[in-house]
Amino acid sequence: MGLKRPYKLGLIAVWPLLVFLGYLLYNKAPFILTKKSGVPVHAWSFTDSLDSGNSKILFDNASAEPNVNFAYTLKSGFQYPYVGINFLLNKDSLPDLGRYDYVRIKIKASQGSRLPIVLGLWQGENIKPNGSRFMEYILPVSKDWNSTDIDLSDFRTPEWWLKTNGLKEKDLKKPDFSQMRFLNVQSCQIIGNDKEDKIEIGEVSLRIDMTYFYLASSVLTIFYYTLLLVLIFGKKSKQSVVFSYVKTEAVSHSIKDEETVFAFITSHYEQQSLSITDIQNGTGISEAKISAIIKNKSGLTFKQFLNKLRLTESKRLLLETDLQVSEIAYKVGYSNVTHFNRIFKEVELCTPNDFRKQTSVK
Repeated sequence: MGLKRPYKLGLIAVWPLLVFLGYLLYNKAPFILTKKSGVPVHAWSFTDSLDSGNSKILFDNASAEPNVNFAYTLKSGFQYPYVGINFLLNKDSLPDLGRYDYVRIKIKASQGSRLPIVLGLWQGENIKPNGSRFMEYILPVSKDWNSTDIDLSDFRTPEWWLKTNGLKEKDLKKPDFSQMRFLNVQSCQIIGNDKEDKIEIGEVSLRIDMTYFYLASSVLTIFYYTLLLVLIFGKKSKQSVVFSYVKTEAVSHSIKDEETVFAFITSHYEQQSLSITDIQNGTGISEAKISAIIKNKSGLTFKQFLNKLRLTESKRLLLETDLQVSEIAYKVGYSNVTHFNRIFKEVELCTPNDFRKQTSVK
């Protein structure tokens, strides 16, 4: 005997309700660090004065402007001049920051092109500076407004912090973002000294990624209503069912792994610290298999292939843009311009500047 009409309607209606309740439990409102409705932002400015630097910054956190703005000029004094602003997080009144997945930042700069975005995670009293582990992401910016979502997993521990604390990356545990104590936006170092730059920040917020929830909800919804259709409208007698279908294309594991590895490298080659371990973490393929795939496909080691890819892109930028050599080096993944010049000369038998001039003449 089939289900009665009220029960059928109840079963049809209950699933959307469950999905909605799941959404309320899983979703989390954005945590906005910038000011709203004219309320001053909880932030303070800092400079390299503690490192004997002379850089200047102009920032008014009580300004009535809708955006967070600051102007700065880097000065000689410290080897690597810097300034920035810190968005403070009060640990006693914070939500569970460990549930957030990415940082959204809307920003523009009048001069700078690469701004360090730094997170400070509480690590312990014996850690320098201020007991915090620093996590950094270099954000490309321009004179126009751009809104960028930065996954928390893309933040990396800077080399200077490891040296300061006498640690190596392998000594560190997985970052605990629930211990986040500050987020700061720093100056662009590659613009040089004595040039005024203005940074305008429209939004800085922490957000949760709902992609997996939407995907799981869609799959379970299809399964639920398919099962419900069978339960409600199940056939009373057996009968032959004829249906058409499209045959699936079978792709071997080796080809799929190869495509996955090279797709990951070509999407992340600009990351300065990219390693085979990063590729393993991002693809789930073992380091030994990754090395074998690269060697079989290109005849090169991972480092050789990565350098070849970076140099190919750097040559394109040298020919098609007027970017400085230092900017190109950072864009393609080199943290040290001298190292970039040396690698370029070893392969091309000339410096990047000579390559640009010679090719322009031809």
